[in-house]
Amino acid sequence: MLKGLERTEKQLDLYKNPDNDPRGSWASDNLLRTEEREYAIFEIVSPIGNKYLPPKGSSWRFNKDKIQELLSDNRIWFGEDGNSRPRYKRFLSEVRQDVIVNTLWKFDEVGHSDSAKKETAKILNESPNVFSTPKPVRLIQRMIKISCNEDDLILDFFAGSGTVGQAVLELNTKDNGNRSFILVQMPEPIEENSEAWKAGYRDIAEIGRARVRKVIEQIQAQATEKAQSPELFKDSENLTEQILASNPTGYNTATSRFGATT
Repeated sequence: MLKGLERTEKQLDLYKNPDNDPRGSWASDNLLRTEEREYAIFEIVSPIGNKYLPPKGSSWRFNKDKIQELLSDNRIWFGEDGNSRPRYKRFLSEVRQDVIVNTLWKFDEVGHSDSAKKETAKILNESPNVFSTPKPVRLIQRMIKISCNEDDLILDFFAGSGTVGQAVLELNTKDNGNRSFILVQMPEPIEENSEAWKAGYRDIAEIGRARVRKVIEQIQAQATEKAQSPELFKDSENLTEQILASNPTGYNTATSRFGATT
């Protein structure tokens, strides 16, 4: 079962409390349905005496008794001056705290190929063309958020530039998770005279090694700046020997259990 996503600041900003309701912030919702149902066609009278009927071809979402209950409970909003058509008050405290995942993920939410190449180049301090087909970190992080628990082990059997490693490490520092990852990448040779070759890489696995090391070094530096506990990366001293070490079969495997812990 897929999990929901945390509400963004933009989504949270939809909830206000203009009438200082003690139940907290709320968002106004449509009180109409787009079909006529006889039992739901009647006048709603506002506190200042204005009367409202649903437009032709529609009806209220609730029957008369339910509407009266909502009115008594101050759950119907007529605008700040009391002269607007009635709307349903939906309180933030009463809706699910996560957001159902859409099937369409826009690039401004999860990145795209160009942003992924720039992310890889930035962390490696190399040309954007050092690896031609990386995945966006935000895309992988969203996939992890909706499908994994905070202490799961995540396997990427075609690790490429190591995006999954970066996504897990950075996500752990954000939400105090304890996820682990295993990266597997065959040592596919780098084409001579390519940007990666010019940068000193001789196979794809070397790019993954470098990326994971750089990410951990960057997170360590940030943790130091913020005066966080040295226990945060207590295992990282053996990074060179333990991460992305080649095994006897010729495959390169990366495992990490580093992340934010308390």
